[in-house]
Amino acid sequence: MYAFKQQNDTTLLESLKLGDQSAFCEVFKRHWKKLYRIAYQKLRSEAIAEELVQDLFLNLWEKRETLNISDLAPYLTTAIKHRIISHIRKQVVHQKYWDYYKRAFTNEDNVTEKDFEYNELLKQFENGLFDLPEKSKKVFKLNRIEGHSIPE
Repeated sequence: MYAFKQQNDTTLLESLKLGDQSAFCEVFKRHWKKLYRIAYQKLRSEAIAEELVQDLFLNLWEKRETLNISDLAPYLTTAIKHRIISHIRKQVVHQKYWDYYKRAFTNEDNVTEKDFEYNELLKQFENGLFDLPEKSKKVFKLNRIEGHSIPE
């Protein structure tokens, strides 16, 4: 493991492609702080920054044999930036769904509230109509409810 501390990134990549865990550990030690800092500066969340960096290194290990990396540092920096962008996009989509959900239920609440207010108004109207003398009640119903003119 000590031997890898003296090696450049190109040599580390060659060893990494062959499945050398010590080379992977050295790559991680060299680059994780910078990648974490980039993620944290953009997201302002320690947990999410750590998760994105861990995911990046996990992906690097899993695809080590097929990745064609010419320069490790720029590759890792670009990869973490893409992960940050992807995370932000997911958050935006999630927020849009959440906003839609809140609007949908707010509208349903408004409908229920309006129905309640209408029923209350109807009760008050019927109570007021009940208190009218019989002749006045009949004239009101014929004019306002059935649409007849006053002379009719």
